Amino acid sequence: MDDRNLILTPLLKRGDSALRKVNPAVVTVVPGAAMIAAFMVLGIGELPKSALHLVAFASSAVIMTLLMLLARWLQASWIKEWALGIAILLSLAITYFAGRI
Repeated sequence: MDDRNLILTPLLKRGDSALRKVNPAVVTVVPGAAMIAAFMVLGIGELPKSALHLVAFASSAVIMTLLMLLARWLQASWIKEWALGIAILLSLAITYFAGRI
């Protein structure tokens, strides 16, 4: 085990409890925003490689957004759980057919 984990874990726990006292909503928003930012950075790094990378990135972003809006509109939590898999499969299919053109 890395010694840094032993030092950082108590610090992160204190920061988490302090944030929960100030604003509990921040604790739910920050991890989601961090995950979106991480995927955006990885995705944007792939864009210059080819037009198909751009098609895959854009189509998956649009599909995921539409699925999240649909899940909210229908109040169907199962759509949120399956959205990533559906977005990946559909964007792969779109990218495949875009490559065939």
